[in-house]
Amino acid sequence: MVLFAHDAWIFLISMAGVTVLPPYLASTLYLVIFSRDPNFKEHGSETRGFSLLTGILASIYSAWLLYAAGWQYLFMSTILFALGLPVYWYARRERMPNKPAFTTGEKVGACALVMAAVLAVVLFLNGTVSFG
Repeated sequence: MVLFAHDAWIFLISMAGVTVLPPYLASTLYLVIFSRDPNFKEHGSETRGFSLLTGILASIYSAWLLYAAGWQYLFMSTILFALGLPVYWYARRERMPNKPAFTTGEKVGACALVMAAVLAVVLFLNGTVSFG
């Protein structure tokens, strides 16, 4: 029982860490894009060059963390994110009933996420990817 509890604890810690990484990578990539925008306003020590360098380094680091985490955890996180789409849809419909639940960009992202989750389920079921 103790061995199972330890394995479950390690699995949950790994999943929690990996589910944070895709949004972190997206935000660091956005910093790279935003720092190159002509409307970027510098504030004190937050210069364009420093923001660009920070975004590039953080993007490389977060991409490496995703790679180092392992494909099995990344695939499992796509399944978990896809399972959260109905909750997102319900919350958006409840908050803004007269507007579409998803914008065009969000529809594209949601479709890509669902396709990745289906791929992950197939890879887990046929044994190509496993946690062992």
